[in-house]
Amino acid sequence: MLLIKGISENAYFNLASEEYLADNFSEDIFYLWQNDNAVIIGKNQNAYSEIDLSYAEAHGIKVVRRLTGGGAVFHDNGNLNYTVIGKNDEESFGNYEKFSKTVIAYLKTLGVDAELSGRNDLLADGKKISGNAQCVRKGKIIHHGTLLFSSDLSRLSDVLRVNPLKLVDKGIKSVKSRVANISDLTDKVNNITDFANGLYEYIKQNGEDVAEYAFTEEDVSKTERLVKEKYGTREWNYGYISDYGFKNSKKTAGGIVELELSVEKGVIERIRISGDFFGKRDLSELEAMIVGTPHERAEISKKLSLTDISQYISGVSADELLDIFF
Repeated sequence: MLLIKGISENAYFNLASEEYLADNFSEDIFYLWQNDNAVIIGKNQNAYSEIDLSYAEAHGIKVVRRLTGGGAVFHDNGNLNYTVIGKNDEESFGNYEKFSKTVIAYLKTLGVDAELSGRNDLLADGKKISGNAQCVRKGKIIHHGTLLFSSDLSRLSDVLRVNPLKLVDKGIKSVKSRVANISDLTDKVNNITDFANGLYEYIKQNGEDVAEYAFTEEDVSKTERLVKEKYGTREWNYGYISDYGFKNSKKTAGGIVELELSVEKGVIERIRISGDFFGKRDLSELEAMIVGTPHERAEISKKLSLTDISQYISGVSADELLDIFF
């Protein structure tokens, strides 16, 4: 088994590296890595129904889609991630105990009484400290999990929330759970660096036929190409979703503004703006300008900046209207 330490905190790179390692190595792999400020959404999820995108943008939080299913998770420097890659067999997929038992054993050495609970969570003291997910790819199984060590739990709860009345879609929803940091459950490690190094050494000592491996320049180059072509693209992170309808309204100085969108493959195909406001120009002009735009804050902002919004909705600025889109 190859034991690998991550070399980047960039979520695009790290999610791409999982795919690269699975596709290019025949050996089993245990891979430890960390992301800085990112929401990682399941393959079948809708980013717009899982995330407060305005909050994410304001706080520099990346949104990245992963290969596995399941719910959305927040990553920061207080969170450690592990990936196990191996040959798929009839007993592997869905067998979360098989892939998490070594991590559980390590946690027990720290005095953390962790256990697998339900389908794919690790609990300690009745609270979730780890979520896990799996997928099968080209004869391999990819199993990965989070380990909350000293994560900012307030930011986690702030970014993983959207008013459920705003959006109706067919994507998989995250299930909110009571969560806890491992650092609050043990006094045997002082920081996440020691925690990560401890897990690395535990795997090194207790794994089967373990050989340490470091990313080569070729590995990095090919992973970065995968970021450029897939994991860093809007099409992968936002467009790989079910079609959906979006509704929102806001009371402004100019009156109530109501917005309805029909979004297909991440792109606004139909829009209707209504309300009790006044305006000089016909709203159909503004609506036509927005049709065909990705349902993303930066892209819609560009379109709204091309005209004087107050001509269509008196007393409302482009920024105010933009907020209603999310």
